[in-house]
Amino acid sequence: MKPTIFGDYTLIKKIGKGGMAEIFLATPIRSPQFLVVIKKINPELVEDKHYITMFLDEARLMSCLMHPNIIQILDVGEVDGEYYICMEYVHGKDLLTILEYCSGAGIRIPEDIALHIMLELLEGLDYIHNVKGPDNKELKVIHRDLSPSNILISLDGEVKIGDFGIAKAALQKNVTRAGYIKGKVGYMSPEQVEGKRLDQRTDVFVAGLVLYEIFTQRMYYNIDNEFEALKAMKEAKPKEREELMQYMSPSLVDILYKALNKNPDDRFQSAVELASAIMQYMIENRLSTDVKILASFMHSLFPTDETLLEQIHNISSKSSAFIKSPASKKRESKGKADLQFYLKDRLGRIVGPFGVESLINIIKIYNLPPGTLASADNKNFKPLDQFPVLIDAFQEAPEDRTGIFSQNPQYKGYLNEVSVTRLLYRFASAKVTGKLILKNGDVIKSIYIRDGLPEHIDTNKREELFGEILVSKKIITRASLNISLKEQERSRKRIGDIMIEKGYLEPADLMKLLIEQMRTKFFDLFDWVDGSYEFYAHLITKGASHPIGMGAFALISEAVRQRMNYSIIEAALEPMQNKKIFIVKDRAVNPENFRLTPEELKIAAELNNVTLQSIFKRYRLTPDEVISRLVYLLYQTEIIEFK
Repeated sequence: MKPTIFGDYTLIKKIGKGGMAEIFLATPIRSPQFLVVIKKINPELVEDKHYITMFLDEARLMSCLMHPNIIQILDVGEVDGEYYICMEYVHGKDLLTILEYCSGAGIRIPEDIALHIMLELLEGLDYIHNVKGPDNKELKVIHRDLSPSNILISLDGEVKIGDFGIAKAALQKNVTRAGYIKGKVGYMSPEQVEGKRLDQRTDVFVAGLVLYEIFTQRMYYNIDNEFEALKAMKEAKPKEREELMQYMSPSLVDILYKALNKNPDDRFQSAVELASAIMQYMIENRLSTDVKILASFMHSLFPTDETLLEQIHNISSKSSAFIKSPASKKRESKGKADLQFYLKDRLGRIVGPFGVESLINIIKIYNLPPGTLASADNKNFKPLDQFPVLIDAFQEAPEDRTGIFSQNPQYKGYLNEVSVTRLLYRFASAKVTGKLILKNGDVIKSIYIRDGLPEHIDTNKREELFGEILVSKKIITRASLNISLKEQERSRKRIGDIMIEKGYLEPADLMKLLIEQMRTKFFDLFDWVDGSYEFYAHLITKGASHPIGMGAFALISEAVRQRMNYSIIEAALEPMQNKKIFIVKDRAVNPENFRLTPEELKIAAELNNVTLQSIFKRYRLTPDEVISRLVYLLYQTEIIEFK
């Protein structure tokens, strides 16, 4: 559709239509820089008083709701006989779209993020169930139409409930007739299907259906046959526990069973009761999340600029020469506009050329890692993030709508070409999210990285397994470990929880030991000089993450300066002994990011137009090993270079 003036708004495009109303993306004429949503009654219903009353009931109700988990109403009015509601625009996706995308891409929403979404949803429900009107009387709101399609999640990690078109409240003018069903097939409680009197527990039941759908990525009821679906919803038979345990832990299944109990009296009696049960489960399982983690997950699934993404993806099947970016609003300097880049993969194949803006688009859309080799003259290749005009492309979390990076390694190579130190530094500085798999002989380690920070490490190296570390430290005996492993196989509980239950460990010691284990697995990698690596963008650990206790740069610094085998550093610096050291002008980080000592910072400040040997002589009282470790760290993190 062409932009259309509608009262004080410009309707940009239609984004939805229901039985009662049409939804448009719009901008206020006086503030065209803002986006809003206009919901206006369908043209064929403008003369129907029943629907007009329902529409105005929704507007009246929403005007009383002011909460971060509820879509906010901004304006209500009428233009040439057409009633409308103006609402806030949520820059994101509805939960149904997210689930459909994840299902198609083979992505499971991590447990901590799924439960965070539920807690935010339940906070919104608790608010509407207890909100009071202008007269300070309870409105007794029941949503009655909750489903994944009207739960919106913004790219900033906000969770909001929308569509109060059939919500029931004390201030309604339009009253539902007894025995008349209002609701969405597949998302109704048994009492709602039967047309009984409803209270807030009907929304609690449907919240249980949403909980099931988030974890299984399928509807609880089969709605292919509407009659059979209504019959199933009325009977509300629980799913088999064995089926549910394919997707949920036993404790979470218990929570689901209670939420979906046919008898309202045996359910959670309020949204806050269900939320409390979920919070207790998260505490017991050491799960935690927040809006930033949800935002990061959303950014990993969907782009922040859909228009740009569509332009790129519409022509992504063509050769790279056809990839063009939209005209820049800012006038480019002649030098930047004339720049052309070529890319080289690890097999030596070269593609291009690309203009600057085109390449930035490609980096963001296809999530090219900062270490990808590029050249402005098709001769001298160096990492993408060493070109100042491209550095902006790595300032945000990676984005991918295609899902292909969850199935194929986005980046791979050999550790004798790129050191572990440099590899982890580049991922940290670019704040990537995904799974890095490293292989050295028979040893395989998987590092789950979120925004550049390692949050979980899996290993098949026997001596790095949690139980083996405890045995080696003589904290438990081999016999105690074997008993715990057998119990784990039977109960599927975490090994640490089992050891606490059996009295082998104190709860206060568990987290310290887990952090120590994670650091051991991490620091060991810095001694790998051979092997290979593969990076899968956007894969997030399905299990609990264990904090390593410090930031990504601090971890790298400690590994190189204190843990790494010194012979590896000596071998790496040997060819550089007589070369001059220079500070990299367009570096992404500074020495201060690496928690250096005052003496190390003083040495780092002098590493410009000097040789390593001259620094050794200048700082005779400082051990050569300390200086070498510092120089190696700054070289691998691309703060200095040798020429």
